[in-house]
Amino acid sequence: MSTKKHILRKLNAEFGDSLHVVHETNGRVLLYPDNLTMDDLAVENQSLKDELHVLKQNTSNTDGLIAKVSTILRNDIKGLDIQLPRPPLPADLDEPSQYMPNSLTKFLKYLFSGDQDQSVATTRPRVQRLTESVGQDIVHTVTHARVKTPKHIILPFAVKSLTGCVELIRILNRFGHGLSYSVFINWQGERKTGLLSRNSFNSSFKQVVPGTTSTG
Repeated sequence: MSTKKHILRKLNAEFGDSLHVVHETNGRVLLYPDNLTMDDLAVENQSLKDELHVLKQNTSNTDGLIAKVSTILRNDIKGLDIQLPRPPLPADLDEPSQYMPNSLTKFLKYLFSGDQDQSVATTRPRVQRLTESVGQDIVHTVTHARVKTPKHIILPFAVKSLTGCVELIRILNRFGHGLSYSVFINWQGERKTGLLSRNSFNSSFKQVVPGTTSTG
């Protein structure tokens, strides 16, 4: 017996004919009490229609809504007052979400998942990974690199370590995914002093850039 059927059977045993059950076409179950009158339903239906009409009017000005949301996010991002210490410790690179305003995190999770329940979206690794990756790019771009995120430090280091190609670092920077090469050289010098050791770097890299990649 499925969990849904089990729950419905218990409810029926408890409330009997005083509780009505309607099975919707999408598989959901609608419950309503016997004392809910037709007048109540008519009033609630009209109220929902009025709300829907207002929402449709508000969403007709798409450009205005986009501008409003963009302004809110931009102001929140530019208001960030957080900087990585020089040189950063591993713990400073393990929590990329702290370099993003909460409004941006919520926006991206909803954009990527379409789910208003943020607690559910957070438990989905793909949504969390994309939110942190794209969110750091947005913060880095909007602040003109004033806020340096873990991704924008670690990714150029990883590319240089794996390929030795300087041009790739410049390409990443032009597309907003990493530090400029001149800044990278300064950070690389600090890493070589031992303050940001190779082991610390590798540990942090695994946190910011997951080992499993996907083209999707």
